[in-house]
Amino acid sequence: MTDPVAILINSGTASAAEIVAGAIQDLDRGVIVGQRSYGKGLVQVTRPLSYNTQLKVTTAKYYIPSGRCIQALDFSHPNADGSVGIIPDSLISEFRTRNGRIVRDGGGITPDVVILPETLSQVSSELFIRNLIFDFATQYYWAHPDIKSPSQLFSPTRIIPISAISFWAGNSTIKLGRNSL
Repeated sequence: MTDPVAILINSGTASAAEIVAGAIQDLDRGVIVGQRSYGKGLVQVTRPLSYNTQLKVTTAKYYIPSGRCIQALDFSHPNADGSVGIIPDSLISEFRTRNGRIVRDGGGITPDVVILPETLSQVSSELFIRNLIFDFATQYYWAHPDIKSPSQLFSPTRIIPISAISFWAGNSTIKLGRNSL
């Protein structure tokens, strides 16, 4: 395969998604774009105990092709109060990708190209927090069985009328200071 690959990550990218992004980065197969990933590099299982409680046991760590571990929290060195901190700089190691670029462990995947997130408007934040965008897209999809591919839905010639969005959001009140949507 010689097609270029770009993977978008942010602080919500975790576990298997981080492993894929890290493997692509370690093998110099593509470029990672966005913000540092979450840093979940542990495999954990739960074991039932008495009194309806459970014990969570770490059974393994995820390692990616360069040999680095993506785990961000340091459970092996808890603080005096029992809380855990991030991996200290003194324990972070350097590794090399297939082509010799330096990458580091101990805190998720650091993107090759860092892009800072934009601040959402209050309206956009409310639509996202209340899951209205997803709900609208789901209802729209099921109400329009003629949609065959994403390119049909988002082509410049096909426009979703604002009245359809207003109708869907009409069941929820979004307060914006003195105004409501």
